[in-house]
Amino acid sequence: MSTRKVVSLAVALALATVAAAPAFAVTVSRVDGQPMNPNGEPFSVTGATNLSKGTTTAQCQATFNGTITPAGIVNITSTTFSGGTLCGFISGVTPWTGQADSTTQLTINNAAVNVFLLGSCGPSPVATTWDNVASSLTFTNASMKPDCTVSGTVYSSPKFKVAP
Repeated sequence: MSTRKVVSLAVALALATVAAAPAFAVTVSRVDGQPMNPNGEPFSVTGATNLSKGTTTAQCQATFNGTITPAGIVNITSTTFSGGTLCGFISGVTPWTGQADSTTQLTINNAAVNVFLLGSCGPSPVATTWDNVASSLTFTNASMKPDCTVSGTVYSSPKFKVAP
């Protein structure tokens, strides 16, 4: 067999293996047993967060509103930041989109905020840790370009469960 045929066969086998491997899929459901809206179940997540822009940090109560589908597709349509002195200077640049990557991770693909007088953070992908028991998302020093990080935990209402 010629080298060209061997290489072609190896490439074909590699592509067939990749194509046959299923993508990790999740199913999102409401903890209370109510049916999910297949086009996107409305939700709100709220909790204490820290947003750092350069050397300035704002400790805020953050609320993100949006929808999530049973397949784990997320659309955040509005955000509010309140509580601390600097929180009123932060505004979310929505919509944000994302997905439940696994039973323990949700990624927001294009998170972005503006911090008055200091500039923008994002849009950047932000990976969060999902906790089924608490129905919460935790940001752990998640980086947003050019010089921002976010930490904190937000809790979902209604409560959701993410299953394989």
